[in-house]
Amino acid sequence: YYLMSFTSVYDTKLFAEFRADTCVEIINEVEFGSRLDRALKVIDWKGLLGAVKYFDPQKLGAISSNEDILFLKSNQYAWQQEFRAVAFPFCKEDLKEKRKTIEIGDLSDIAQFVK
Repeated sequence: YYLMSFTSVYDTKLFAEFRADTCVEIINEVEFGSRLDRALKVIDWKGLLGAVKYFDPQKLGAISSNEDILFLKSNQYAWQQEFRAVAFPFCKEDLKEKRKTIEIGDLSDIAQFVK
């Protein structure tokens, strides 16, 4: 599977944490999700979107399904308020490729760069 990470808040600490000088603000999350879903269907993949659930690593009772694993993270990172998009193929053979390009298209009407 492939995973994209987002945050639900603007926090300047994230720039240092991820060694970045710019971020992309998604202004219309619903439309972004729709476009991502359409782009994944074109390549015969599917996707999941969801907020990360933070848990105490000493207590693994938070895992109740395989999908839960994709959206769990140690509570030491809760300040990141992460949101994830996970993409995976219907056919496992597609995972043999090391890199996959997903064409979402122009996002300038629903996103902007922020420094």
